[in-house]
Amino acid sequence: MKKIILLAFVLIVLSTATVVRFVRPVADSLLVHNIESGRVIAQANSTTTVYLDPSTINGTEIGVGNTVTVNLNISDAVNIRGWQAGLIFNATALECTGFFEGEFLLGAAGPQGTDWISATINNTAGLIVAHGCALRGDYKASGSGRLAYLTFEVKASGVSDLHFRDVMVVDFEVNEVPINIIDIYTVVADTTAHTVVTMSNSTGQEIDYGSGFYDHAFSLPAEKISFKVTGPHPGFSNVTIPKTLLNVSTLDEWRIVIDGILLSTEERTVTYNGTHYSLYFTYNAGIHYVQITTRALISSTISITLSSSSIAEGSGTTINGDIDPMRLSVIVTILYRYNVFFEVFRQWTTLATVITDSNSHYSYTWTPEKAGTYEVMGIWEGDDNTFGNVSDVQTLAVLPIHVFEVPWDDEVFHVVIKSNSTVSTFNFNQSLAQISFKVTGQEGTNGFCNITIPKTLMWVDAFDEWDVAINGTSLSTQEITVTFNSTHYSIYFTCRTSTVTIQVISKYVIPEFPTWTSILLTLIVLTVAIAIYKRRRLKTPIH
Repeated sequence: MKKIILLAFVLIVLSTATVVRFVRPVADSLLVHNIESGRVIAQANSTTTVYLDPSTINGTEIGVGNTVTVNLNISDAVNIRGWQAGLIFNATALECTGFFEGEFLLGAAGPQGTDWISATINNTAGLIVAHGCALRGDYKASGSGRLAYLTFEVKASGVSDLHFRDVMVVDFEVNEVPINIIDIYTVVADTTAHTVVTMSNSTGQEIDYGSGFYDHAFSLPAEKISFKVTGPHPGFSNVTIPKTLLNVSTLDEWRIVIDGILLSTEERTVTYNGTHYSLYFTYNAGIHYVQITTRALISSTISITLSSSSIAEGSGTTINGDIDPMRLSVIVTILYRYNVFFEVFRQWTTLATVITDSNSHYSYTWTPEKAGTYEVMGIWEGDDNTFGNVSDVQTLAVLPIHVFEVPWDDEVFHVVIKSNSTVSTFNFNQSLAQISFKVTGQEGTNGFCNITIPKTLMWVDAFDEWDVAINGTSLSTQEITVTFNSTHYSIYFTCRTSTVTIQVISKYVIPEFPTWTSILLTLIVLTVAIAIYKRRRLKTPIH
């Protein structure tokens, strides 16, 4: 029972991810069983395969308003206990009307039956978050059959490929089973539909991006197919391409570029039959940008830097980069992801699309919405003569704004400190007219502080009367920037960080007792003095 609960937990947790980029409309249909008749020349590391039938829905042939059933199948399964799978689809052409349990696990179930786990169907985004199913009790299933089926209503004429995301199969011990998935991409070139089929173990269920295959594209002038792939393990892809779409005189003319790096002929295997080429290659776990072409395109690089890798909440950083060789007025996509505690919720999101200038440079100023750690990268898709590339990943730390309370009698004053370092040990000393605190940052890096103080708490007659000391050494007036408004002073300065003590000292400070208390005490003293005076006069003899 614990194994079933674990599977359900895995399925529920994985179902929370949200894909952030969607597949474009493509064309024509293909029944996956045709793979066995030579459409795919497969080199797989597992015999268990999950696939869709059909994997492409031709709305023009089916007709607007009609419904089509898509089967989610498994073949060559051995002693499996549960599974999960999600999809992405063309939301402009299709609406998913249901995701239902199939017969495969039910046929092996005992009297306890199965646990069907449903999730979200988002027909606006074209996203189906992973649904799943698990056997109850000590049962397992082997062989081939239908795991589930989906129904789609055709909304518009046109063709939509269906792409898997977040696919997982587990065995009797609820260990992940190595599987292959089939991905279909239909290309229309010169009004002719061509089907590109990929067999891969890149299932995408790690949810770094939320999909196995996505962002498919084809450029006829560049004779280039491209896509992005996510896999939780070191993976392979076996891409089968019709000769009517791309053809070569010799096998060495095929070029495969992964993340901007051209594979050598020893790093890929090309096979063929009478109608198709099949290109097999491997890659590490993670997110990859794959480009396949028959042309001798040149390689490129794209750089990325941050003007500051550590900023305070509410502050901004400028993202800069260049494309080499120079490419003017081309689009660069900047992506980011927010690193929360659970890896399962980390997702790449498009931050901005920018255009390179006359120097092949791009720039974007970004102010993150909240504190935390972010990762940022840039992607250039390439052009008809050049392979695109993916930049390195840069890390941005956004530190929270610190608000400290200074209670004084019945009033509370708020001192705000912005810094790209960690702030601690805040203290207000009225007798010294001083605020002190510690900042901790990476050894030898440049840190900054901007401290905002209410004028009713501490004040000066002139700006140069503020004294800021770092580890007991006062900064010069040129090293301090003081601004103000009607209610507050803001004092900005920089320092080389590790762990240092900061002291901010003013000329004046809120008095030991509030003004109204002083007045009340004065009135009491005067009243007592007058009473004593009157009593003495009454006791004085009259002569």
